[in-house]
Amino acid sequence: MRIPAHWVRGEYSGQDQGGRSRRFWAWGWSFTDIREATAMAAERAKRIFDNFDRGGTPNTYDYLEHPLREEIVQSYGQGGAPAAIITRNRYGSLVLNAANVCFVDVDYPQPEPLGLVGAIKALFSAKKIRERAVAAQAETMQRVRQWAMRNPRRSFRLYRTAAGLRML
Repeated sequence: MRIPAHWVRGEYSGQDQGGRSRRFWAWGWSFTDIREATAMAAERAKRIFDNFDRGGTPNTYDYLEHPLREEIVQSYGQGGAPAAIITRNRYGSLVLNAANVCFVDVDYPQPEPLGLVGAIKALFSAKKIRERAVAAQAETMQRVRQWAMRNPRRSFRLYRTAAGLRML
């Protein structure tokens, strides 16, 4: 589990190649102390400025590249690495993070576009839309079954979610 206890928002100000003043912010983190988080935040903000100044665009979708910035509510376990940590996400919900449990969300694929004629037909046929959704669900379930057969040492429970399936 990569859930840092320390987070600091850093800032870097400078003039771009066009002479305009620019200011960028970035979050830094540390598993050990605030000083390390502060140094990382400043360095990341400068890196963002440098990237922007070279004509780059900011990467706003960094899920899995960096740890999630969530408040640690409670930690369970003894010793160095906790067995579980409860965090609060940005929506205010409590989230269980467990070292030895894997949660996998498998979303149903979006149906391929029907094209103009197919879209017009679908307007008058709810059955056609349902059939496509059922086919997508069956395809996803088949992929999960195939994975389970290829990985017999893994066990999981399967739950239906609004967007697909969850393997726990």
